[in-house]
Amino acid sequence: MAEKGKYNPAGIDVGNSSVVAAVAYATGSSIPAAVAACPTVGMRRGVITDPESLARCVADALQKAEKSAGIKVPAVRVGFTGYTVEFVPAEVKITAAGTRRVNQGDLDRLKGIAATKNIPAGKQILQVMPVDYVVDSLAGVNNPLGMKFKTLKLIARLLTVDSKLINSLTDVFNRISLKPTGFVPSTLAAAGGAMTTPEMHLGTALLDLGAVATGLTVYNYGCRLGFKLLPVGGEHISGDLAVGLRTTLEAAGGIVKRIGLEIKIAPENLEAPGINGTGTHRIDCEFAQKIIEARVAEILDMAKIAIKEIAGDTALPGGVVLTGGGAALGGLEKFAAEYLDMPVRLAGTRIPGPDGKVSEGYCCTAAVGLLQKDEFDLKPPSAEGRQRGVWKSLIEYLRTSERN
Repeated sequence: MAEKGKYNPAGIDVGNSSVVAAVAYATGSSIPAAVAACPTVGMRRGVITDPESLARCVADALQKAEKSAGIKVPAVRVGFTGYTVEFVPAEVKITAAGTRRVNQGDLDRLKGIAATKNIPAGKQILQVMPVDYVVDSLAGVNNPLGMKFKTLKLIARLLTVDSKLINSLTDVFNRISLKPTGFVPSTLAAAGGAMTTPEMHLGTALLDLGAVATGLTVYNYGCRLGFKLLPVGGEHISGDLAVGLRTTLEAAGGIVKRIGLEIKIAPENLEAPGINGTGTHRIDCEFAQKIIEARVAEILDMAKIAIKEIAGDTALPGGVVLTGGGAALGGLEKFAAEYLDMPVRLAGTRIPGPDGKVSEGYCCTAAVGLLQKDEFDLKPPSAEGRQRGVWKSLIEYLRTSERN
């Protein structure tokens, strides 16, 4: 039970194929006490087509998680597919009246100023993400706290998103009397549930394999270098297989799960219904696997191009971390490592079951990542907060001047 005035963190990842809810054990915890899912109805390719149906899906997933955890939550962080997410570069600076040391108020003030930067109409800033600082003439400073300066510059990236999408998601949650405390692109949330801190600092790409899209983000020195959404996912693999094998989409999805990229079933043991759902015919597993390989190779080719666009010549010794529902494809880790010629690791998250047993899953890393605090609470600073930051900086400056 949470203390009065506090509540257990909860995250709801609103995906194209499923809505996943995660509830933390306790206030301030990022360990899931329960995870539950519900098939998505009312949204397609990131566009909300039926707010009422989507609200029911969200309520269903959260109620299952709350019941399993024995916890009631009044507010959640929300994950969403980042079709309209963009990174906008920004540089802002402040100048001190005289030489003094950098304090937290200065850093808050810089972020507040960056949050007022002009961005395209119809967009809003979700987060100001510092890249590094320039202290006078010294560039590339990660943490300038305590350093002496006259001019302090912040080099940042502004995480922006379509305002209509955020308004639509807010409306969905308002329909079930649930308060969103922040909005996070699912792939960035998944990084919190799938990647380790050393990987983020070493230089690593995260590939979040979803149903209709694949999210990609790259980290280096603990900083997100960028984000891109690739318009292909697991449903495209099933669709290719359904056409190639002349069977139903449902049957094709089952075949993908059964054979993956490693044939484990004898050809004579695998059959599929006809394209109209009647009759059955034998499946050529090797042919089916070639179809799967072709689409997976296309996804990886697109990922290589996107990584190059985001990271440039930056080396990524950490390789690639694969997560999302598509990461469960059998043989993917080995295939991707050989195809990309990079280290590849599958990353899921621990899911507590109703019987007390814990299993590992790939489809809920974003929901669990939403339980992370602070870093993933992406609400932009309010005007009031920006003004308060300026006054706080002034007060701390005067106190510092008196001590000196």
